[in-house]
Amino acid sequence: MTSGRQTVYRDAEELRARRANVEAWRNGFYTASALSSTVGNMFRKKGSSPIKYMDRPIPLTQKEQDEYEYQRALEAQERIKRAMFSMMNQKDGGSDG
Repeated sequence: MTSGRQTVYRDAEELRARRANVEAWRNGFYTASALSSTVGNMFRKKGSSPIKYMDRPIPLTQKEQDEYEYQRALEAQERIKRAMFSMMNQKDGGSDG
């Protein structure tokens, strides 16, 4: 085998090892998040807000990250809008007109 091919195979093996490492880390992250949300909720104090499990998978590509951030921005806008309407309704005494 030529040294050029050896380099290609060695680089490919290194890439496979990196992918396996990232996958193992990701699985550990999901497991830790699941344990945190379940065990943490079992022992949380009364009145404290529950720990939520991730509602979406971890974004892997830049496109997924951009979509995730866009979706979070839309959700934040919606929360702000609801809060504003709620404050307006309280100010008006809850009237619709």
